[in-house]
Amino acid sequence: MFKRIAAVVLVLSFVPDLSLLATSTPGATLVSVGVLLLMHVVAWATTVGALTTLAGRGAVEAG
Repeated sequence: MFKRIAAVVLVLSFVPDLSLLATSTPGATLVSVGVLLLMHVVAWATTVGALTTLAGRGAVEAG
C-alpha cells in the first residue's frame, strides 16, 4: 500500500515541473525540466527503497 501511495505522490510531484513547460517560463527547457523530473524519481526511489527495507528489517527483528 505504501508503494502505491508513494507512486501516486511521485506522479503528482511532476505537475509543478511540467507546468514550467506549459506556461513557457523563461529558462525552462525540455532538458532542464527533464533533469528536475529525474531528481524526483531518484529521491523517490531512494526514499521508498530505504523505508521499505528498514520497515522489513524492523518487522523481522521484532518477531
